[in-house]
Amino acid sequence: MSRAHDRSVRRLLHKFARCAAAAALACGTLTAGVVGMPTPAVEAAVPSLAVPQNTDDLAAVPANPDVPDGQVGVLVEPANHGELAPGGKLEVTVDVVNRSREAIPAGRITLTLSDGPITTRYALEEWTQGQTSESISTERSLGEAPVGELAAGATARVELEIDATSLGLDVANGYAPYALRANLTAGAIQREGRSSIVWNPGTAASPNRVATIVPITAPLGRTPFLTAQELAAATVDGGDLDVVLDSVEGTKAALAIDPRVLASIRVLGKDAPPEAAAWLERLEALPNESFALPYADLDTELLADSGVTDFPTADLSLLADPEAFTPADGEQTLPATTGDTPNASPSGSPTTSTSPTEATPSVAGSPSLPSNEELRKVTATMDAIAWPAANSLGDGDLERLRNEGATTVLLDGNNVALDEESPWTPSTAATIQGMDARVMDDALARAVSRAVNAESDEAWSAAAAEMSTILAVTACELPQSPRTLLTATPRNVPTHPEYLGKTLKLLDELAWSDTVPFAETAPRANGQDPVSGSILPGDVDHVRVERVHQLMTALDKARGFATMYEDPKEFVADVEAALATSLASGWRRDRGEWLGVTQNVLNYVASCEHAVVVVPTSDIQLVGTEAALPVFVQNVGSRRVEVQVEFVPRSSLLKTGEPQIITIEPGSMTRAHLSVTAIGNGLTTGDVILKTPDGKQISTPQSLNVNVRAELEAVGIGIILAVIAVLLVAGTIRTIRRRRGGDADDAGNASDDTAAKHSDEGNNVADGADEPQDAEVADEAPHDEAAELSDEPSETER
Repeated sequence: MSRAHDRSVRRLLHKFARCAAAAALACGTLTAGVVGMPTPAVEAAVPSLAVPQNTDDLAAVPANPDVPDGQVGVLVEPANHGELAPGGKLEVTVDVVNRSREAIPAGRITLTLSDGPITTRYALEEWTQGQTSESISTERSLGEAPVGELAAGATARVELEIDATSLGLDVANGYAPYALRANLTAGAIQREGRSSIVWNPGTAASPNRVATIVPITAPLGRTPFLTAQELAAATVDGGDLDVVLDSVEGTKAALAIDPRVLASIRVLGKDAPPEAAAWLERLEALPNESFALPYADLDTELLADSGVTDFPTADLSLLADPEAFTPADGEQTLPATTGDTPNASPSGSPTTSTSPTEATPSVAGSPSLPSNEELRKVTATMDAIAWPAANSLGDGDLERLRNEGATTVLLDGNNVALDEESPWTPSTAATIQGMDARVMDDALARAVSRAVNAESDEAWSAAAAEMSTILAVTACELPQSPRTLLTATPRNVPTHPEYLGKTLKLLDELAWSDTVPFAETAPRANGQDPVSGSILPGDVDHVRVERVHQLMTALDKARGFATMYEDPKEFVADVEAALATSLASGWRRDRGEWLGVTQNVLNYVASCEHAVVVVPTSDIQLVGTEAALPVFVQNVGSRRVEVQVEFVPRSSLLKTGEPQIITIEPGSMTRAHLSVTAIGNGLTTGDVILKTPDGKQISTPQSLNVNVRAELEAVGIGIILAVIAVLLVAGTIRTIRRRRGGDADDAGNASDDTAAKHSDEGNNVADGADEPQDAEVADEAPHDEAAELSDEPSETER
């Protein structure tokens, strides 16, 4: 039997029990006239309606998303949250929404009110869900109003007003809720819209007690922290988070605080926007009860469904910028002490350390970074509280929460099966499988959620009327025995946070409910015995489970290749924090958007892993037995990396040497030289593989073709040597030939010179001896030249 089927069977049994009780209550009301259950006069005259506003002006009325696409719908929105007092006026806004593909003809709106009050929560649930209810079968007409022709995609608004005195409600009796219906008749089209009002004659009431939990969470995002710009926009006067604090200030609401908001402010140090710093001080000064959620409101139940038992707690201190914590000259900075710091466990159960850690002052110019505990610190008034996502617990989850340190768990009503079904609304205190629990009122929580997330005043009025009616019916069930109920506002930051303040104010102002602190929901505080029950397991979303498996695989990969970065721990902490943010409980509201966010995390890890790549190149011609292959490696990431580059041949033609370790700056390229030895000749292919410094492969291997020609080296050397030898021989021969030719020329020149000299000497003697000095010179010159040519004595000397 499936979980959904099991849950349906139990609810059916609950339905029969409440039907029987409702019948008994109705009989008792008619015979005994129970206080708070008045019956209006049956023969009251049909009141007239005020003239509606012009329905031709449709541009100012937005299309309502509550009507499905392709349908025509009617929405009923009573003013003043549906409360009507004697002498007042019942003001009702009716929207006719045409989301079909065709225009609808003109028609009429008929407004009706139930003859009798709504007596039980079950009857109210039937009414609001559009089911047929025997206790609300008879209705009285309040009047009609026309509606003009309505084009496809348009919305017409009709505003109605009825005097309370014309309704015939008894002032003597107490307050009571009544069913309100608007019927549309337009040609063959008939549609209806339902709501309710509460008649409040001002008589004394025994109000129920209502405790409210308001999450203080960060807007859903894709990054570990909110940016400075996001924080400034959210915390400035009128910003979303600023309005949230305005809404809870002065109320008794208990705050469920997400540490991500606080850490986003603290991690910015002196660069935090002044508005954000002031907002944080204001939050910590609020006297409201509070407890810590897991970081980013982590969906721990989804992790449990996925079999993840060791989800990491990211060290946020590694993500802090030291520049933001560098003191100015002459200043000293002291990090906050870690005493009394609740540390949220994955279940949302904080543990408190009461031993303060003494801070160490930093000298001027050196940063004093906050610790992980200091960044996550939540100054909470309560601890050991776990708040799982709605309807998310399964078998064994309570035991897991107890082992993680939780002593009290907040449960969605659909996630609980009570041991004894009661026709009356039970108080919130319960013991579920032996664990202290608070069970939310489902119907009230849904109405509160619709009110807080309203997109317009009319939408808020409709949700507020439902919320008011639920509390009125609950109070009327047992007028002398008030119950203590628990509700919560949505976990996400509302689009229009001003409706949060209006909703909390309404809960406090209703005559049939009193707001109380969370502490008064305990059995010892409200004086009521807790109900008992067990977990009714919620359905497991297998698509989400599969995605969690993919995310955890990606995290393991990130841890593996992180060693290529200068600071591996910082990179891993960044991925872990981003993963926690993508697994926030608030993402349960939209699976499609969540799948997109988690896909971004997967893409980020994959892009980091493949940010370092081998640049493809043409074939390499390898000449010789030993060489270095040039390989270019590119880093397209934003971090500096250090990687090993290795060439692995696919044949025995090459033998590789040791891998080369290179460092690559962000957005740059570096060349590696890989040594190889040729074993043979031919064309071979190999893979260039990138690894982290500790040997884990990254990226995709790049194939490389190498044409090995080892014999060309010997051939080339032989040719070069032969050329050198030829050149040497030719040079030697030429030198010898030159010397021989030069000696013969010198001998002939010497004979000619000697003959000339002898002729000159004879002439000198014939001319006379009157020039003795010239003769001496003439005698000396031949002597020297003859000595250079031969060792034999000259003829003159003989």
